[in-house]
Amino acid sequence: MIAGIGLLIAMIAITSSSASPRGYIGANYRCNFDPTEIDSVICQSNLRPSNVAAAIARDVSPIDRRTADNGTVFLQYSDDIVAIKSTATGSEIEVDDYDRGYRKHLTYIGVFGWSSSRPGGSGFGGFGK
Repeated sequence: MIAGIGLLIAMIAITSSSASPRGYIGANYRCNFDPTEIDSVICQSNLRPSNVAAAIARDVSPIDRRTADNGTVFLQYSDDIVAIKSTATGSEIEVDDYDRGYRKHLTYIGVFGWSSSRPGGSGFGGFGK
């Protein structure tokens, strides 16, 4: 019985670590393309970046969440990087596949110690990869 519970917990952890926020973002924010079909998408929200980040993270837990000095909130997932910037009317949400997002936002996320290779859901934000 204990082994079965351990297996169930491991399966849930593996499933949640590989989850993508793209479906939630596409269903809840105004996007220029369907985030489940395009590698790089920009979406809009009337909410502040911290509120948007909290809502996305509640739906699909990120591996890591950091805020840059300029106020942009970054969410790291095994296959995606989400950057949420403040705008005059709320937020701009950039959803990129991991490789593109890393290159695009290297100035900020390099400081966080995120690896250039996909973290694979280790829970350590890419450290030691």
